[in-house]
Parts: sequence; C-alpha cells; structure tokens
Amino acid sequence: MCGFCFSSVSLEDWLDFSNTNVEKADKQRNNSLLMKALVDRILSQTAGDLRKQCDVVDTAFKNGLKETKDARDKLAAHLAKVMEEIASQEKNIAALEKAILDQEGPAKVAHTRLETRTHRPNVELCRDIAQYRLIREVQDITSNIERLKETLAQAQVELKGLNRRQLALQEEIQVKENTIYIDEVLCMHMRKSIPLREGDAREEWAGGLRSKAVC
Repeated sequence: MCGFCFSSVSLEDWLDFSNTNVEKADKQRNNSLLMKALVDRILSQTAGDLRKQCDVVDTAFKNGLKETKDARDKLAAHLAKVMEEIASQEKNIAALEKAILDQEGPAKVAHTRLETRTHRPNVELCRDIAQYRLIREVQDITSNIERLKETLAQAQVELKGLNRRQLALQEEIQVKENTIYIDEVLCMHMRKSIPLREGDAREEWAGGLRSKAVC
C-alpha cells in the first residue's frame, strides 16, 4: 500500500493555502484599520462641526438675551417716567378740584348779592356801577369755573391714557421677563444638561455624547 493518502495535499499546496489565508486576513485587517480611521475622521469632524454649531447657538442666545434685556431696561425706564407723569397728573387733578371748590363759595356769594339787589324798591332798582361790577364778577367766576372744569376733564382723560400706557408697559416688561427666563434659565439649563461624552486626550469623539460640551 502507498504511504501517501490520496486526500492529502502537498507541502507546496499547504503553504500556498496558508499564505492565501494570511494574506486575506491581513487584507481584511488593513481594510478594517482603514475603515476605523475613516470613521474616526468622520466622527472627529462631526464633533468639530457640532462644537462650532453649539458655539454659534450660544452666541445667538447671548446676543438675543442682551437685546431682550436692553429692551426690557428701556421699557422699565419709560415706565418710571410714565409713573412720574401719573403722579404729577394726579396732583394737578387734585389742585384743579380744589380750585373749583374754592371758586364755588365766591360764586354763591356773588349770585346772592346780585339776587339781593334785584329786590331794591322803585327807582333804587337801577343799573348802577355796583350792579355792573356784580354782573361782571358773576361772569368772571362762572367763566373761571368752566375753564377749570374743562381743564380738569382734559387732565382726567390724560390720566386715563397714562394709566393705560402704564398697564401696556408693565405687560410688555412681563413678556420680556418671561422671554429672558425661558432663554437664560430654561433653555440654557437644558443645553447644559445634554453633555457630550468625553473622548481621548486629543478630544476626539468617542462615539457618543461628551460631557462639558454645551449643546
């Protein structure tokens, strides 16, 4: 019987087969390394792009907050002026009301004097200088009272307008305060609560979310 098995291969065939397997394994390993390098580059680029976008958004938030706060401060300054005008107008109204009351006494006296003089008997009931002076006094006082009442009415209308403006400004300021709270507290807090995961020492992306990266 022959010492060689018909199913066996020669040493050369075995070496060729082994070398082929080694070459295939090396090729697959090289391909894997190339793919890993490609993935690392893509992930690193993605992390860089994400960081840039985060910086852009952060800057937009800061600029928006500054603009909103500036607008709120301007509204608050205007509100303070309106409140001063309201206080001044209230004083004016109080002064006008007092002036009208002060005129009512002399008006009654003048009317009483004029009415009393109409009861003079016979020829004594004449239109003398005193009579004309009394009539003029009544007219002047009545005219003053009417002018004061008109001014009072205008002041009251202006006060109502100032009060409406006060409410509108307060509402606008509250809207700005809500916007600032949402952007500065809620949104920024949520951005900080979604961190990127730490990569290696070169700060390459490790395939997840890094901490300390606000986004």
